[in-house]
Amino acid sequence: MVLFSYDLAMVGSDLSVIDPKIDDIIGCIVSGTAKSWKPTGSYTINQNMSPIPSTYTVTGADFESTFNALQTLYLSKYIGDGTLSAPATKARTDWILTGVPTAYKATDIVGANVGKDGQIETGNRVCTFQMLAIQMAMAGGRPEYMCLAEASLQNGMNPRASSESSPNFESSSGASPLSIVNGTVADDVRLSNGFGCHGPNPKWPAGMILARATWLVRQNLGNMLIGVGTIGVYCTTRPGLFWAENDAGLPVKAAPNAPGALGGTDWTTFAQEYYGRKKGDNCVTSGMCFGMGFNSLPVRGTYTDPVLKSIQDPVDQASVTLRNLSSGVMANSKGSIRLILLPGQILRFQDQYGWTRQKLTQAYADGQYQVLADVADLSICQNAYAAAKKDITKEDQTARWKLCTDPTNMRIICSGGDHLVAEFFNGWQSFGNTMIVKPANWSDLLAQAIKDLGPYPLFGAYHNDL
Repeated sequence: MVLFSYDLAMVGSDLSVIDPKIDDIIGCIVSGTAKSWKPTGSYTINQNMSPIPSTYTVTGADFESTFNALQTLYLSKYIGDGTLSAPATKARTDWILTGVPTAYKATDIVGANVGKDGQIETGNRVCTFQMLAIQMAMAGGRPEYMCLAEASLQNGMNPRASSESSPNFESSSGASPLSIVNGTVADDVRLSNGFGCHGPNPKWPAGMILARATWLVRQNLGNMLIGVGTIGVYCTTRPGLFWAENDAGLPVKAAPNAPGALGGTDWTTFAQEYYGRKKGDNCVTSGMCFGMGFNSLPVRGTYTDPVLKSIQDPVDQASVTLRNLSSGVMANSKGSIRLILLPGQILRFQDQYGWTRQKLTQAYADGQYQVLADVADLSICQNAYAAAKKDITKEDQTARWKLCTDPTNMRIICSGGDHLVAEFFNGWQSFGNTMIVKPANWSDLLAQAIKDLGPYPLFGAYHNDL
């Protein structure tokens, strides 16, 4: 083994200490034939590693001691996540498997029916329905959640379209998975799109459970353990977020409803706009983000028209927040994709006064820039000008560098409770969009859920946040 101390990775460090080991280092990297190091196993590229679940017996003097022993087992085997996990007994796992279509066996590979390889990056172990059900059981899931988890995970599996990204959760950026559901299936399983849509929310519990279950799949099959398969620095939103778009809350074409209003326009859902789905399709979009922020959208300024004041200010404020989330790279580029979560109340109000999706996204894109004077002393700017043999001090210090020239990269999702607050996700990379296939016993599963959890919470006029 060739060990590297941390200080060797620092700028200006003395690398002479590795000279005596340089042959070993090269041997390890090139062929693995160095005398002092041998691989502990062999692995072929794209080799399918389908894990066989291990069975453990946990005992104790009473329920409490047995339960504590179970939690200790989960953590000592690195299969838990630091919070309490339910026992994934055979009975509970078999119950959750009743949410899988009868055409499939527990050992079938998730996604194989649509040509996916079932591998969970980066560990590349294959996810079977049984393995998914075990993680779902640990997370406290239910059978009716399985079809949503299956569709979400399929998005990150090979083969992928050329326009889709592969999961990359191992970097220090601490990327987090996001899944957005469209269609009535969200209400069926109590997946929120309104107030508290990211949870915790016992009235609409599916989101947190689905996020946790799918992360456990990535951790236990994809090797996403801190310090092992991932080195995320903060991992702010892990295990991820799983929520629904407020399809019913989107603006619709209507007559003007206030003085000066122009009348509304019909908005498409997130899945329609960017993935070509039809209105009402039950589907899930999955991907990852590298940063997030949120901000209130206050009314401010000295507008004489209170209506214009309340419309323009939220747009300006959102643009400022998005700009502050930028990496600050000085380049006139199309920019990274941002997700902008806005409550339906804001979208419907703004749409009445002509702020269509296209106009809003253009305004957000126009607001993404850096002024040279503000960033001229940054090393990224200094180095760029030095490489170009230009004197940065002789440039126009008021010049704006556009951070987003493509307004379609500003992607709006109608979600959240009706209030003047917006949420922003930076550096969104999509894994794709997959249709959700409900099992034949769907109505039976939902009927059982009502028996177990009680009647559905009351639905609001536009959202399910009551």
